[in-house]
Amino acid sequence: MAHVTIEQARTAKDRLRAMLSGHAAVNGIGITGGDDEYAVRVNLLHPLPPGEIPSEVDGVRVETNVVGKITKLPAEI
Repeated sequence: MAHVTIEQARTAKDRLRAMLSGHAAVNGIGITGGDDEYAVRVNLLHPLPPGEIPSEVDGVRVETNVVGKITKLPAEI
């Protein structure tokens, strides 16, 4: 895969966020990597069937990561 800049990853992230808006299994979308290895990471509540999340957007690799439900921790006193 060709060199992917942080700007390209940000654009792909925004596009993917719009594509996946309202998807019940998605609980976060971010950027991972560094140098020429930037990718978009999609955090999921549970595994999805292959192909439900694209593996690439605008030449930027898309990774999925099953993290489960994310909850806010109580503040320490």
